[in-house]
Amino acid sequence: MTNNRVSSGVTNLTLIQKAKGDYFNWLCEKACINREEDSYYILAKTLHEKEFYGFVPNDENRASDGQELRKEYAREETDTSLAERAVLDILSGPCTVFEMLIALAERINFILSSEKDSDNTAEYFWEMIRNLKLDELSDGLYFENGGTSRCHRVLNTLLMRTYTRKGVGGLFPLRKCKEDQRNVEIWYQMCAYLEENHRIPD
Repeated sequence: MTNNRVSSGVTNLTLIQKAKGDYFNWLCEKACINREEDSYYILAKTLHEKEFYGFVPNDENRASDGQELRKEYAREETDTSLAERAVLDILSGPCTVFEMLIALAERINFILSSEKDSDNTAEYFWEMIRNLKLDELSDGLYFENGGTSRCHRVLNTLLMRTYTRKGVGGLFPLRKCKEDQRNVEIWYQMCAYLEENHRIPD
């Protein structure tokens, strides 16, 4: 009897680990983590281990968008509503920075795409990563360039909003701004950045 319980526990743990691993790999594909020039798997893992939180009103919407990715994944990867609920139970918990960034990149793609079926989500994800200067943390250079400690410093600056008034050190640095970006919700930071740096289709 004990052996059966142990075996069942190990099986359940294996299934949970597999579901979480498969979901992470699905997110990595969305963000094109394995790039032609190098892989950024370690960075992606660090981003996915960091909880996203916000204390400016409405930033919680970015967390909700990130968590919605789990529903998309569950719908794509399961055949029944029961299996979908089981996957969502396994993936429950706070939104991660990785999820938030991918969901935000999808929003940007929707705003900037002139063609209905165009998907440049990964491009906009990497634009934000470059703005954070985390593109220097490829797998091959991760530890040489500061590794996890550097990544956490950058993410803490982002989450605690200790970047500059113009947003330098955050996701959406501006050349000109009327408001202190540290007090502006992420959505409107994004809107100002897109107006300054991209052509928004009519």
